[in-house]
Amino acid sequence: MAVALPDFSQNFSQSVQKTKEVWTEQVGKAVNSVSEATAEAKYSLSETASQAKEALTQTTNSAVNTVNQATNNALGTVAEKTEKARISISEVTNQAVSRVSESTNKAVDAVSHSAATEERNY
Repeated sequence: MAVALPDFSQNFSQSVQKTKEVWTEQVGKAVNSVSEATAEAKYSLSETASQAKEALTQTTNSAVNTVNQATNNALGTVAEKTEKARISISEVTNQAVSRVSESTNKAVDAVSHSAATEERNY
């Protein structure tokens, strides 16, 4: 009497095939998931880089404007102070010229007066 044994090799082969299909499906899902995550990361990185570039551009422009304003203010102040100094020097110079002129006239008058007095005494 022959005993019929279950076909172990066929069951094993089917089990291996099902395991292979499950693993193939899981690996495919993992690859898709990684691909999606990579795409999202690339997009996010690109957006972040664009935002950083824009922020840097705005900050740079603001700094340049601030430097330009400070330079213009400084130049205006220097020009104003220079004009005030020029006026002050001009006034002091005019006063000095007037004093030298007055002193010279007084000296000439004194010398003339002295000479006239000496002439009368001879």
